Amino acid sequence: MDEIERVERRVKLQDVRTLILVAQTGSMGKAAKRLATSQPAVSRAIADLEHALGVRLLDRGPHGIEPTQYGRAIIARGIAVFDELRQASRISNFFLIRPQGNCGSLALSRWRMDWCSR
Repeated sequence: MDEIERVERRVKLQDVRTLILVAQTGSMGKAAKRLATSQPAVSRAIADLEHALGVRLLDRGPHGIEPTQYGRAIIARGIAVFDELRQASRISNFFLIRPQGNCGSLALSRWRMDWCSR
C-alpha cells in the first residue's frame, strides 16, 4: 500500500472537522463543547489525524492552540472538501425537485457527472 492509499484509509472527515473547530476556537475544550463531546475525544481525534498524516498539525502554546503550516494546509483543504459536500447536497436536492426530462452535466472540482432525468 502506498502513502496515498494509507492516508485515504486512515483520515476521517470527522477528525478533519474537529481540527477545523479546534483552530477556529483556539481550544480543544471549546471545540469539544461545540461538538458536544469530551476534550479527551477531541485530543484523540487530533492525535489520530496527526498519526495518519505523519505530521504535527497543532502547536500548543501559552496563548492557546495554533495550527502549524501543515495544519493550515489541511484546514484549508478540509474547508474546501466540506464546501464541496454542501454543494453536492444542494445539487442532489435540486435534482429531487427538478421536473423530469432535463439533461446536462455538472463539474465538481476534478470530477464530472453527466445526468439525465426522465
